[in-house]
Amino acid sequence: MERTSAWALLAVGGLVAIGLSGCQKTGLKVHPVEGVVLLDGTPVVAATVEFAPLSADGLTAIGRSGAEGRFRLTSTRGGPPNGGAVAGDYTVLFKKADYDLKGTGKTRADDMDGVPLIYEIPKRYGDLETSGLKVTVKPGRNDGPDFRFELTSKKL
Repeated sequence: MERTSAWALLAVGGLVAIGLSGCQKTGLKVHPVEGVVLLDGTPVVAATVEFAPLSADGLTAIGRSGAEGRFRLTSTRGGPPNGGAVAGDYTVLFKKADYDLKGTGKTRADDMDGVPLIYEIPKRYGDLETSGLKVTVKPGRNDGPDFRFELTSKKL
């Protein structure tokens, strides 16, 4: 009985070790990224921010803008709890939309199938093909003018 228990513990321990090592991608280090998003000169609060890597081996990093349009990114996999992004080149996406409930007779508690969205940030900024925003994350702290995004509601 002791022999079986010992082997069971070793097997479980081995699986846990393998599982934990698989949680971290070897060689990927995240770097702090903070920025600001403005639309027509006004800070955008509660926008979703996504840095989509141009490299296939990169990691997507996401965040949400808060007061004064400021955001901080967190990688979707790996990295420390305070987050950041892996060094590399990214397409930057911004999304903020809400349901247009006018005239639908629906409330937020209802099913939203068929309810159109109102894009508070123009839809083009949330699409990889049309955002037109690129940035490079470098080792170390990333903030300042390169991470200040001034969006426009004007049609291009």
